Amino acid sequence: MKHWVFERRTRDGGASGEAVPNAVEAGGWSSSEELLVREAIQNSVDAWRPGCGPVKVVFRLQHLVEGEKASVLEELSLAPFAERMGVLGGKLPAGNVIERSAEPLAALNLLYVEDYNTVGLGGDLEDGNYYRLLFTIGEGSKADKDDGSGGSFGFGKGVYAHNSNLRMIFVFSTFEPSAETNGNWARLLGCAYLPSHEHEGKRWTGRAWFGVPSGDDVEGQSPYPIVDDEAVALAQKLGFATRGPADLGTSVLIIGSDSQEGVLKLDNLQAAAETWWWPRLIDGDLTVELVEQGIRAPGLDPARRADLQPFIRCRTAILRGHDDENVKLRTFNRKHGLSLGLLALTAVQPDQPSWEALNHDSDEFEDRQGKAPAHRTVAYIRRPGMVVTYRAWSISSSLSAVGTFQADDDVDQHLKLSEPMEHDRWDPHSGRLERLPYGHEIVRAIEEGIRRRLRDFLKELQPPPPPPKTGLNWLGKRLGEILTPRTKAAPPGPEGDRGGVSIVTEVRPHFTATDAGNQVRLKATYSISLKPDVDLEEATVSFSPRLAVLEGDNGARGDLVPLDVWRCDDEDSTIHGAEANLEMSITATERQVVEVVSDPFSADWSVAVHIEVSQLAEKA
Repeated sequence: MKHWVFERRTRDGGASGEAVPNAVEAGGWSSSEELLVREAIQNSVDAWRPGCGPVKVVFRLQHLVEGEKASVLEELSLAPFAERMGVLGGKLPAGNVIERSAEPLAALNLLYVEDYNTVGLGGDLEDGNYYRLLFTIGEGSKADKDDGSGGSFGFGKGVYAHNSNLRMIFVFSTFEPSAETNGNWARLLGCAYLPSHEHEGKRWTGRAWFGVPSGDDVEGQSPYPIVDDEAVALAQKLGFATRGPADLGTSVLIIGSDSQEGVLKLDNLQAAAETWWWPRLIDGDLTVELVEQGIRAPGLDPARRADLQPFIRCRTAILRGHDDENVKLRTFNRKHGLSLGLLALTAVQPDQPSWEALNHDSDEFEDRQGKAPAHRTVAYIRRPGMVVTYRAWSISSSLSAVGTFQADDDVDQHLKLSEPMEHDRWDPHSGRLERLPYGHEIVRAIEEGIRRRLRDFLKELQPPPPPPKTGLNWLGKRLGEILTPRTKAAPPGPEGDRGGVSIVTEVRPHFTATDAGNQVRLKATYSISLKPDVDLEEATVSFSPRLAVLEGDNGARGDLVPLDVWRCDDEDSTIHGAEANLEMSITATERQVVEVVSDPFSADWSVAVHIEVSQLAEKA
């Protein structure tokens, strides 16, 4: 007899039920639908069945009242939950399914997420896809597979439960029968992820399952799924789309699909699918259908959206393999024998529809960094075909350009391991990168390389400076200040020998104008080598430039201006920061040439350049 089984809390501890939906809590998303669409489609894409056409995902909303509502509530068997509402009521969203179950006209809101051309949740009950989705928490075995999958943390189930006001889902799946599935071809199981609580003098984790009790003596042991024809019959009563043995795939039913912003909306689901999955949609490798109360909404069309069009043009150039008049390709040097990917960039002009579409309220966008297409952002894409983030940097420019970076398959595993649980950025500091050789270095090279190429592209878009006015203009005056000894001026560039290191100023510190009004950048070039008489073949040194404010309107004396520092023979070696330290190997026979470029600062400031070179290690 199928029924709900609640998990007992034991001395061994373990995660509470609420750990599952809470795990996907993340700020910055414009709606609950965004994270749901990103993760739900990713789960389906990861389960794609090759040779069966594109992955198809259907989001279907139903709002049941009166008799239809009563019928479904009866099948859900919610009496054990109602008995616990005295201890759970304040821990669940107000107006949840239990609280409004006796109101016939209060809609029971349901969201079905159904995929096709996928493999379904087959496998062993203790180790297969079924087990990993519904029972494990934080199990990340997918991360170690270099298979181009998107998920890697084992929290995909949390996005479904998070969007249920009762933290409850039902999962119905059909798959190829095998010895591992005991010959079964369909499974159905209910899951609830509630806060831990006490009930009838016993402690419970909050996790519960609806299925066939295992028969074990251990109270609270998870049940077996309902299988085959019995699963199909119950699925029909719960409103799932009909599936037979040949209709492989998985359907998830979210009970009480009321987010904190209200009932989940088709418009938000559509916008989210277009924003994050446009690469796979445009390639024809994914179709998404939206249905509400049996009425299908118009199809998705990301290409019509002005805010996505420049990103799409960039990716088209990448797939085509060459740039054009409006889109420029930027390549990357191989790193440790691995290809990193391709970046395409395009200018966005004020007279283009995309200009206005990419505008965001500055305060709002500050909280949503990377969570929306915007000016001066780059769409990060790897093998699954989802936009991981619209990466933004603090690049001062009145001009706009956007880009798309398509990662090479060589580094897909590196980037997957660098992603946090929300899969919303590539973090070169991720501890999981230690599993791969040069893991941190590869991801850092990609991040820094994209930032610097975007910055340089914006510089290329700047109009030439106006001709100088009669006499010495303000830029000439500032140039004179840095080259002429004065109390407030910057000293000459470093020259000569420091210990066993020789430093030569190849291009003396000088100012260049920016497009940001009364602001300038400082630029300089140095070369470094070992002195010929040093008894060393090679040494590792740290090159540490500092640009200090001596006097200025908004700059306190002693403040440091952030710098970009890189070796001219490796553009991916860029280090950025107010206290940037660039490590390099030097010899006596070849000079290392280093470029230094500051962030923009006020032309009214007086600044001073200071260079330190310290020896870190040596090779005799």
